[in-house]
Amino acid sequence: MFEILKKLISFRTITVNLSENRRALNWVEQQLRPALAVRRFKSRGFQSLVATRRGATHPKIWLAAHIDVVPAPPALFRLARRGSRYIGRGVYDMKFAIAC
Repeated sequence: MFEILKKLISFRTITVNLSENRRALNWVEQQLRPALAVRRFKSRGFQSLVATRRGATHPKIWLAAHIDVVPAPPALFRLARRGSRYIGRGVYDMKFAIAC
């Protein structure tokens, strides 16, 4: 889990940085594709990714997360661990949820 979260935090996915958001979604898609069916969507320049079980047409549970974050100093795009806490941009909202 730590390594996945570390990689997600390293992407500087500021909302307006569409190319970095796309790069991060590409990485997430690569992680999911071996086990899940993945589809990409685009709306007004913003990309989304939906992953389901293969063959699922009407999922009963929907988990959602966003990959974009607010601006921060470069140091916050490197995951740090302090005791039992993780520090980095998006750790709580929402990159940890994506890593899970």
